[in-house]
Amino acid sequence: MLSKILEQILVITSISPVFVALWFSEFISTGNFLDGVFWLVIFFTFIIISSIIIKFSKNNLEVLPIEIRSIAPAESL
Repeated sequence: MLSKILEQILVITSISPVFVALWFSEFISTGNFLDGVFWLVIFFTFIIISSIIIKFSKNNLEVLPIEIRSIAPAESL
């Protein structure tokens, strides 16, 4: 089972697209690529961290079989 700390880190990395949006906002407002580069660094750091967690999980976690007995459509509203 994935440790609670790794789960929390993986959840935190899910906000990484926000950092690209922040960088893009800085770029649009100033026209300079280097303004807001801090947000790009954070984005790529989170991408690397999540990649490492996924590779670690793939190599070290147990694969459990899943048996599907039936499939039903969701109720329509």
